[in-house]
Amino acid sequence: MSTISEEVKEKVKEVEVNTSSKGVLGFINDSYHEVTKEVTWTKTNELYSSTTLVLVASLIFALVIGGIDFLFKGGLDIFYKYIVK
Repeated sequence: MSTISEEVKEKVKEVEVNTSSKGVLGFINDSYHEVTKEVTWTKTNELYSSTTLVLVASLIFALVIGGIDFLFKGGLDIFYKYIVK
């Protein structure tokens, strides 16, 4: 089990002091700066391709599950019709 270094503990204290002294408006301002300047956003074409991949995979998965359900229903119908009278 590793321990947190003193340097990391000091940074955490510094961040806690800075955020508590700025108040709500400081928090909102810092959040806006973080989202607009610091965050690396996904490129639009990469986002579209990932979305397409998820949609196609979901459709294939739904078709497979639907097919399995159809086969089980048919099998159970035959079982109840001919075997369980």
